[in-house]
Amino acid sequence: MLSETRSLLIRLKTLVQEAGNNYYERIKIATTILTDREWIAAEFGGKEEKACETLEHEYFHDLCGAMDIWSLLQIYRKFPEEADWKKYDYHLTKLYEASKLPSAEKAAPRRHVKIKEFEKLEQEKKALQLELRHRTRELAQRDQTIASMEEKIVKLERENERLHGKVEELEKIVHGKLRVRA
Repeated sequence: MLSETRSLLIRLKTLVQEAGNNYYERIKIATTILTDREWIAAEFGGKEEKACETLEHEYFHDLCGAMDIWSLLQIYRKFPEEADWKKYDYHLTKLYEASKLPSAEKAAPRRHVKIKEFEKLEQEKKALQLELRHRTRELAQRDQTIASMEEKIVKLERENERLHGKVEELEKIVHGKLRVRA
């Protein structure tokens, strides 16, 4: 019996380790998925909260509400490397508490950038800002055109109904005169 218990303990230890690795990999994948703005727009109308809730419901339900996806995302933002998760033995509560503490690490060292590199980045930034303004204007014009066309459609539908009524009246008159002559 003792040997069976030992083998069960080893299996239990393996399952615990797999679960920890599993949590890390799952939240890493979920974080990547949540960067896909196209998917969020297509599936959830651009509502990131709804996307997160869906991921939580479908892929993190085994946590049974002990930790929500927002807390998991916070942990991953603070500890994006699996080595950090290993330091905490993948203990989600400990990781969460540690993620709330201010970082004891030194600020990232300053990076020196060459002036030409900086100027190039600034030009790219300006070009992107210009393109964004252009696209925003273009979208606004499209919205105006759509609104205008929708108004015209409503007017044309009313006019069409009015004309159908007139045609019916004329048909009644014509049919009435034909009967009188016959």
